[in-house]
Amino acid sequence: MMSWQAILVSKTTRWLASIIVLVGCLLFILVTASGLRLTLMTVPKLWGQHITIERVTGSFYRGFSLQNVRLENRHMLLYSKKIIWQWAKRTRAPYQLEVQLIDLGNITYQSKDNVPARPPVKPPSSLHIPFHWRIDEIRFAGIKNLKEQGMLSHGGMFALDYYHERYTLTLHYLDLMSYLYRGTVVLSAKAPLDLRGKIGVCDVRFPAQCYGSVQISHSFVQPNIDIYIKHKKMLVKGNMWFAPYAPINTQKLLRVNVHAQHVNPHQFMVGWPKADLSFDGNLQATNIYHTNELAGVFRLVNGTPAYYEAHGLPLSQLEIHFLINENGSFQLINGELKTIKNGYMKAKGEIDPDGALHLIADMHLGFIHLMNTPIDNVYEGMGVLTGTYRNPVLELSVNSKWHSLQLKAILATKSKLLKIKKVVVYRHGKGFEGSGIFHLQDRYAFDLALRGHNFDPQLLSPSYPQAAINGTINVKGNLYENTRIDMDIDHSNISGHPFYAKGFIDFSPKKLNSANLRFHVGDNILLLRGQLKDQHDRLLIQMRMLNLQQLGFGFSGSAMTEGYIQGTLVHPLVKLKGEFHQVRVPKTLSLDNLNFNLTLARSLDSPLKVSIQGHGLHWKNFLVNRIDTMINGTLASHNGYIQIHGKNIYGKQMVLFAQTQGRFDQQRQWRGQLQKLVFSGPLALQLQSKVSIFASKDLVHVGESRWRFIGGQIYLDHLAWRKKQGISTKGNASGLHLAVLRQLTHSESLPFEDNVILQGDWDFSYKDNASGYIHFTRKAGDLFFSTRKTALGLNQFDWNTQLLGKNIYSQLIIKTRFINALLNLVVAQHWGRNLSTLPLKGQLQFRANSIENFKYLLPVDKDIQGQVYGNASIGGTVAAPTFRGQIIGDNIQYRDYDYALYLRNGTLRSRLQDQRWIIDELRFHDKKGSILISGSLGRLDKNDHANLDVNFDHYLLINQPDRQFVISGRSKLFFESNTPTLLQGDLILDRGFYQNLKDTMPQLSNDVHIIGEQQQFTQENKKVIPLLADLNLNLNRALVLTLHDINLRLGGQVQVKTSVKQGVRLNGKVIAIEGQYRAYGQNLRVEQGSLVFDGTSSIMDAPLHLVAKRYQSPVGAGIDVTGSLREPHVRLIADSVISDREKLSWLVLGRESKGEDDERALTLTMALWAAQKFNKKTGLILDNIALSSNEKYDAATGEKSTSQPVVTLGKQLSRHLYMGYEVGVQGGSQAIRLIYSISQALSVFTRLGKNSGQVGLKYHHRFD
Repeated sequence: MMSWQAILVSKTTRWLASIIVLVGCLLFILVTASGLRLTLMTVPKLWGQHITIERVTGSFYRGFSLQNVRLENRHMLLYSKKIIWQWAKRTRAPYQLEVQLIDLGNITYQSKDNVPARPPVKPPSSLHIPFHWRIDEIRFAGIKNLKEQGMLSHGGMFALDYYHERYTLTLHYLDLMSYLYRGTVVLSAKAPLDLRGKIGVCDVRFPAQCYGSVQISHSFVQPNIDIYIKHKKMLVKGNMWFAPYAPINTQKLLRVNVHAQHVNPHQFMVGWPKADLSFDGNLQATNIYHTNELAGVFRLVNGTPAYYEAHGLPLSQLEIHFLINENGSFQLINGELKTIKNGYMKAKGEIDPDGALHLIADMHLGFIHLMNTPIDNVYEGMGVLTGTYRNPVLELSVNSKWHSLQLKAILATKSKLLKIKKVVVYRHGKGFEGSGIFHLQDRYAFDLALRGHNFDPQLLSPSYPQAAINGTINVKGNLYENTRIDMDIDHSNISGHPFYAKGFIDFSPKKLNSANLRFHVGDNILLLRGQLKDQHDRLLIQMRMLNLQQLGFGFSGSAMTEGYIQGTLVHPLVKLKGEFHQVRVPKTLSLDNLNFNLTLARSLDSPLKVSIQGHGLHWKNFLVNRIDTMINGTLASHNGYIQIHGKNIYGKQMVLFAQTQGRFDQQRQWRGQLQKLVFSGPLALQLQSKVSIFASKDLVHVGESRWRFIGGQIYLDHLAWRKKQGISTKGNASGLHLAVLRQLTHSESLPFEDNVILQGDWDFSYKDNASGYIHFTRKAGDLFFSTRKTALGLNQFDWNTQLLGKNIYSQLIIKTRFINALLNLVVAQHWGRNLSTLPLKGQLQFRANSIENFKYLLPVDKDIQGQVYGNASIGGTVAAPTFRGQIIGDNIQYRDYDYALYLRNGTLRSRLQDQRWIIDELRFHDKKGSILISGSLGRLDKNDHANLDVNFDHYLLINQPDRQFVISGRSKLFFESNTPTLLQGDLILDRGFYQNLKDTMPQLSNDVHIIGEQQQFTQENKKVIPLLADLNLNLNRALVLTLHDINLRLGGQVQVKTSVKQGVRLNGKVIAIEGQYRAYGQNLRVEQGSLVFDGTSSIMDAPLHLVAKRYQSPVGAGIDVTGSLREPHVRLIADSVISDREKLSWLVLGRESKGEDDERALTLTMALWAAQKFNKKTGLILDNIALSSNEKYDAATGEKSTSQPVVTLGKQLSRHLYMGYEVGVQGGSQAIRLIYSISQALSVFTRLGKNSGQVGLKYHHRFD
């Protein structure tokens, strides 16, 4: 039996040994790289994490770096090329573990499919840790998803610490999906684990500019997230509430609500399409019958649907209603998708938890709904999707107006294989069938077989030629190596002409392995036979297309080519000649005649000959009347020229002549000279000295040269393009005529002319790290308004551009006597990227202290005054800039002398927002009233629409000595592209006055077109209705009309419509409220009156009715005017039944006629009134107005008898001829008297009456 001393020694020894081993293990882990590697690769496995590390440097104690780290779990795969861990050199608080830096580098990840469900986990009651710790900086350079194009994140940096029972995450920045996120999140380690935080969403380029936030609240067990982002037009807001520790999956999501407007997916990821999406979504527990289901609704609208080839999204609308069951199955209750041009698909079905698919769809879709194609074939029918989401099986059975389609295809996602089991296109027993396999990875191999049975291409599109094609086509190969096409088509025809194609062609990207193909349609033959694999191989080519019309598709003409190609595709020997006659390709190309002869050798000293002559080439908007090209010599030494006569895209005549001399070396680099170049036309480009040129696949260099260009001189020091270094150039220019550039850009339609001459210089390198400058300034000349040839007074035009690193800085200064402007721009350049898509930032300022000079842009009878100034920040891209700023105007006045329109005391308050000009307030006012205009003028780059509110408030709109109009009411001014401007609204006349003392009836201004009336227009007096109007005008009993013998106050309601062709059209009724009418020398009181407009007759032909009576007349004597303004009819009226003679007496004398004096007074009154009307109607001035008696001579008794009084109106038409008109006062007799004076004493007269006539000779002699 051991003593207690031995037992103590034994236990102590074992304890010491254990401690030594433990300390040794800790030292191995903490201070050695091997221990660190073993720990990192072993410990994470306890939590299902598998890590592999290629290299470990350092130790856990001193800090370390890891290279090529790969982390894999059941959810995803993560990879980083390098990870760095650095301890802090000094802790900020005692007993605190502090890490200075964890750098994760660039992270790539790939999520895994079919992730097994995780068993339920109980929520923690505490997150307490017995010590404090802090990580000062955790950063990464980027995150990329291997399944997506582009970067998900371009970097981030944050800090994390635990102190006094609280976790704090400080997000310094996170560049995620084109936005920058910054903020803080705090989590309590004690129950109930409160969670609070706010993360701002800001601009990546300008971090101080933020657009919204993400708010985090509630608790760690049930976090709640609120999102609000407003950026330009885009709005995203939503709420998400989770319960991640719930035992059932459908209980883990308590609520999701999201609302978004104007979201562009392309803004977040480069490979995503461009669209304008607005959507609403809702997902929450139903709690019906305790089923633990989630019910969801999602609705989406695309405001700018576009085809895929335009990088757009053809989807226009999407709406789905669905349920997620407790077991994880997804049930699509109903879903509907709509596309461009009214395509749609309606679907329903279910996806089981194991991934089994059971979906069925009813479709109305075609290629025209997905891409921009003339094939408007639309398929209608059913589609069924079965299988699993890893191996879906699609079966279609649809019909169209041209054919029926049956398809069965299987997509194996794991093996990335698409199997087309069957595809059949047929109609009435005609069509084709096929099958194939497509590998969607590695070399992308494919194997496709098609067989035709009297196949007619018109089954695919009516634009294709009619045919009956029988035979097979087999295509087999891959995208990176060789592809072989075998054809066996016989007993077929195209457009009634025999057709067969037999043989094969086997090719790869850099060589033609073998070809033996014969193609024959009617009189057209194509033969290919041979191979191009080494320098001894030869491919024979014979093309005899004697009648291209037989091919269909609208082709016509003939084309013949024959010869051979020898060697390889990289270094071939080519010998071909051919001719084309009257070739026509619809909507693309037309060619009258072209001959070519081509000899191209492999060796440097072999003959080289290129000859091309042709005429009548029309391609798109270019017309080449004649082309002549010749190159002679060898590759080692050759010369040539090209001469082209034609028209450019703007229809301008142009002639190009160029002459070169040069040579190729063994490296296939070309060195030579451009000896002559003349490009007549708008550019007026001419080489004044020979210029050396070097060209290879990696470098193009143009040496020192002098040029004449658009009327000036250009000295080019050098111009070079290097594949990896970009473009560099240096030079200067002088005497450049801006007017020629305006012609070249087809901008002559602008209201300016100019004789501005520019000069400048440049020296820059445009590459990934750009440098240099461009500077142009005005040397002489000015701009002129085209209408009045008034000089703009251009004092300064100075354009400076600096290229510095990643940015291009530009400044433009313009100073004139009209307006001064300053533009500063910064383009964030990226070498190799399309310049039009580069981000843009800038500032625009302008000021016009007096806009009076801009009246020269207006017609002669218009005037404008005031001051306008503004400023705007510029964003967007070079091709689509956006503006944010304001335009202010003060003391604005506008006067239109032609229409007597006067707008005064105006102020403008407006702003630029993106591509829109928004007028918040354009106000004109006088002492008692105002006009307020507000609204939007649409896109600045398109000027496509305007929508303005125009409100009048007791405004004196027209103020002239003979007319005044005060208006109130509301109206709208509309403008749409390619449509006239329209003014609509309801207006009230508060006060109106119109005076015209020239005539009884008002005269229409000559801008009003009378329907049916013949008018003579000249270029000087022709006027155009400035806009279309549809106005309801309430005269409000406020219009005072004063004419020569009328003074009225008018009321009523009138609808005013105008059009360019029909002028002014009125509907409604104008009534006379009160007034006076002067007739027969008396001021008569207007008792009633009206003018009715029905919208069909002209204003002058509108029905008129006016009743005016003498004041306090016992018999109610007066006049009744009917007819129209053009032809009024006046008759005498009275309340009593009396004769017209008595009515006239009561009207003129105010009593009955008594005696001869009254009769003469009445007669003379009528004569004077009639004479006035006659003068105004005819424009003649009567020479004689008299009252006499009509004497009759009785031939039987020789006596004269005096009858009724007669009113005589006379006019001396010439020196000898006099005409008179006689009207009997009582009987209404009428007669015309003509007197011709032969001499002072002798005259001949004739008198023609209603019932008699006289001819006589009168001699007059005085005996005094």
